[in-house]
Amino acid sequence: MIIVDTNVLIELMKDTEEIPEEPLAITTITLYEFLRGARDVDTAASILTENFVVLSETPESIKISAKIWQDLKKGGAIIPDADIVIAGIAIANRLPLWTRNRKHFERFRKYGLILYEEH
Repeated sequence: MIIVDTNVLIELMKDTEEIPEEPLAITTITLYEFLRGARDVDTAASILTENFVVLSETPESIKISAKIWQDLKKGGAIIPDADIVIAGIAIANRLPLWTRNRKHFERFRKYGLILYEEH
C-alpha cells in the first residue's frame, strides 16, 4: 500500500498521473485538504472513500508527529503541521508516501519515513 499526498491526489483525480498497481491510501489530513477545494464536497468525499483506504491519526502517529515537531523546532526548521502529521501517519503505518513535495518530506527520512520512488 502507498499513501498518496494531496499534490499527487490532485494529479490522479485529473487523470494526469499513472496509477501504480499497489493499493492506495490517503490520510484524513489529505482528505480534508482535497475536500476543502472541491466544488461538491459530498461527491468528492464519496469518490475518495470508495477508491482509497483512509488512514486516520492514532496515538502512535501523533506521538511520532509530536517528537518530529519538537526536533524540528529545536533546529529552527518548522514546517506545516499537516505535513508533519501526514509523515507521522506514514511512519506509524510503515508505508511509503508518494508526494511531489519532496523538499519538505525528505527531512522525515531520518525519522523512518519511506518516500515512494516512481518508476
